[in-house]
Amino acid sequence: MSTPPRPGGRPWRAPDPVTGRTERRRPRDPAPVGEALDRVLAGLGAPCADVLAAVFERWSVLAGRPLADHAVPASLERGVLTVVVDDPAWATEARYRAATLRARCTTELGPGVVLAVEVRVRRR
Repeated sequence: MSTPPRPGGRPWRAPDPVTGRTERRRPRDPAPVGEALDRVLAGLGAPCADVLAAVFERWSVLAGRPLADHAVPASLERGVLTVVVDDPAWATEARYRAATLRARCTTELGPGVVLAVEVRVRRR
């Protein structure tokens, strides 16, 4: 069953629910990797690749010194930023600074990206 032609002669197509575009690529055209990666990440409950990259690239600004020297972001899933620290004392410090970290993430990454911070101690 074919779709009825539009006034310009081309058949009408519904917009793609992911990209919002109505035009289709030819089957041989390469697809942008970023769009595919963002769809996969969304299915996993993670934000888009640009946001994940920003968390890792701006970690020293987000966490602040000296916490950034003893803690690293491990994952960001469904709004929960998991941070791994190298010592139990730094876990206490990271939990103490969690509200400040969430506020900085909101400022730097946008609202709703980081809703909670979970802290774990790295096993030795």
